[in-house]
Amino acid sequence: MKKIAALSMVLLLLLTSAAFAGKQLTKDERLALDASDIIASNYRYTMFDFIQVEAENGVLFLHGFVTAPYKVKDYIYEIKDELGKELEIVNEVEILPASVSDEQIRAAMWKRLRSSGSLLPYTFQRFPEPVHVLVANGRITLEGKVYSKMDKKLIEMKARSLFGVLSVENNLQYD
Repeated sequence: MKKIAALSMVLLLLLTSAAFAGKQLTKDERLALDASDIIASNYRYTMFDFIQVEAENGVLFLHGFVTAPYKVKDYIYEIKDELGKELEIVNEVEILPASVSDEQIRAAMWKRLRSSGSLLPYTFQRFPEPVHVLVANGRITLEGKVYSKMDKKLIEMKARSLFGVLSVENNLQYD
């Protein structure tokens, strides 16, 4: 069984590297991808945060939303630690307002997604991409990627059914 799992991982790595072998990334694309990976792998980055990274002429631009200001500082520190202290980073990340009702909405949404078998994978980081649930003053914005139109609608329905939610903007993408 362990051999099968190991062979599967090797095959997955080979297929992934073969898929990217044909396309050479620019220096800025590689920088943005590396910084995105650092943020996504940070234990503080949750489904309630959403950061997009762009690079232009060697300068990183961070856009998006987080639930606490210390998170952005932590991400920037980690990026500079791994990619270079001299790296210039423009922080355009907004801090979501702190409120008890928004925290209750986040907790209820997390619970709803975790208790739904078909939607459970979207609560994990990087599977395929986590669904991001941004809550500000009772308004929910959904970001990320899902497998199907049905999943997109199901997640939106779960968000709309929560107590205290005033509106839902569904920006989820699917292939």
